[in-house]
Amino acid sequence: MQWIRLIWLCISMLIASNGYARLGETFAAIEKRFNDPIRLVPTTSAIPKKFQDRVTTRIYAIGGNQDGALIEITFLDGVSSREFYFLEREKSQTSRGLNDAQIRFILEVNAQGSSWDACAPGKTNLGTSWKRQDQAASAKFQDTQPTINLNSTSPLESQLLIWSGIELRTKRWDDFMNQAIS
Repeated sequence: MQWIRLIWLCISMLIASNGYARLGETFAAIEKRFNDPIRLVPTTSAIPKKFQDRVTTRIYAIGGNQDGALIEITFLDGVSSREFYFLEREKSQTSRGLNDAQIRFILEVNAQGSSWDACAPGKTNLGTSWKRQDQAASAKFQDTQPTINLNSTSPLESQLLIWSGIELRTKRWDDFMNQAIS
């Protein structure tokens, strides 16, 4: 377990300046940072067809990470508005997901001059939540079902596992989703 932390620390230091996406970055900035996505994700049916042309979701590998750190980025009008950081199960069998240091690092990278406050657990208590002090973003660490892509090269059974990760969303994304489904 100690060697996993050491590997993650080395990788984090190596890529800290450019290895993580940042909420609010443009599609071009993300593509420059990560190169090509490893997977394109079809737009969810939860978004009405009239809004689907505004949304694009892609999965990127976090450069040089042997533990299989991935990020699913949803762009709204070409701007990163939702990000989900997680570890690829096939490469992280010794881990149940991101650890506290990794989560703090992801939150710090996405603070954008603000800071994060932990939220009181809700009625369902499903995961840990944070709100940025500037109210422009929120985050939640939870177990979630990843998007399933039947055209993927990875085996379907690996896609059906529950993944632990942290999801960050801009207020703009939440407002868009509220408008789209109402």
